[in-house]
Amino acid sequence: MKDNPLISIYMPTWNRQQLAIRAIKSVLRQDYNNWEMIIVDDCSTSWEQLQQYVTALNDPRITYIHNDIP
Repeated sequence: MKDNPLISIYMPTWNRQQLAIRAIKSVLRQDYNNWEMIIVDDCSTSWEQLQQYVTALNDPRITYIHNDIP
């Protein structure tokens, strides 16, 4: 077993951009660094704010996916 296994965090969201941003900030504050975060936005009406936030972080561990098909 590896001492530092990769942890995957999957976060679905819908019209809760501020809550999602708070969750991302919480993960970024953790001491453990070997993780990936996959955020799937399911047809939110104001998804651009969350996408811009994730893009501005420029953290390769965080992936943002916007589903625009209901």
